Amino acid sequence: TPFLMDAAQAEGGLATRNNITGICDRFDEISEEAYRTGFKVRNFACFSCPIHCSNISVVRGAAGTQWGEGPEYESLVCLGTKCGITSLPAVITATNRCNELGIDTISCGDSIAFAMELWERGIITPSDTGGMDLSWGDADTLLALIEQIAAREGYGAVLADGVAAMARRYGPGAERYALHVKGMGV
Repeated sequence: TPFLMDAAQAEGGLATRNNITGICDRFDEISEEAYRTGFKVRNFACFSCPIHCSNISVVRGAAGTQWGEGPEYESLVCLGTKCGITSLPAVITATNRCNELGIDTISCGDSIAFAMELWERGIITPSDTGGMDLSWGDADTLLALIEQIAAREGYGAVLADGVAAMARRYGPGAERYALHVKGMGV
């Protein structure tokens, strides 16, 4: 499904920075072409399925070679552009880590993107986040928050409850930026 990134960008509907905009300024870094030519190894399918909709990807770096399934469109958006992150190695690593920890990439990315918007608007501060800087586009923060969410430690304990609970926690000033339907992130 990574090809959907290009369609969403072309139509102005690529959720970027918690849906503040539908256009990603550094799109060429996270496009389907960048993924396909730099990270996708092959397609694969569930047993007897003719579609072959899943991907195997690889990230090679200083820490070694990392193989994993995906990311699919939703993970590219929620752990990528929604958080202002256009580094494919970071998004693939975050997707793999969520998969290893049993964390839904959509809900996780929605919570982190919402917190990043609250940070940008001054609704939350370092005293809320345990000193973490939640500026848009920080892949190291994204990866650290995934670990905290899994362990329900630090600021991850707040993020683990999801967008609707966070909006209630921070009040009316935050609720207007909370993107959810019946408590689930979009």
